[in-house]
Amino acid sequence: MNKLTTKERILLVIGAATLIIALALTGGMLYILTSASESTLRWWAGLATVALPIASLAAYFLGRMEARGHLAGLTQGIEAVSEAARKTTDVASNVADIRISTAQRVKRTPVVQQMFLPPAVADRGGVILPPLQADGDIDV
Repeated sequence: MNKLTTKERILLVIGAATLIIALALTGGMLYILTSASESTLRWWAGLATVALPIASLAAYFLGRMEARGHLAGLTQGIEAVSEAARKTTDVASNVADIRISTAQRVKRTPVVQQMFLPPAVADRGGVILPPLQADGDIDV
């Protein structure tokens, strides 16, 4: 058997109570309207006619207030996302700056090496050229 959790039992009881109350109110209204006199029904009609514009205005203002709250929530959400994006780009920028500075610190001057050339340049001083300075050019 499928056992209900405590939360499901509470929701079931609340739903059943709501259904019973709604049915009782509907039945009561039908009984009152069918057993009422003609003058009582005229008063009900007059009150409903007067209440209609008041209820319409109340619904308009409540809807307007809800829409403003919704827009404020959207604005707050957008601001939170943009703040997180700004922090992310700041962190990424800092990481990039660290990488650049690290690369610049680690960058070494090129090591001067000797070149082994073919015997055709033997007239210039031998097969092995002496090391050049770091900014020196090689004529080949």
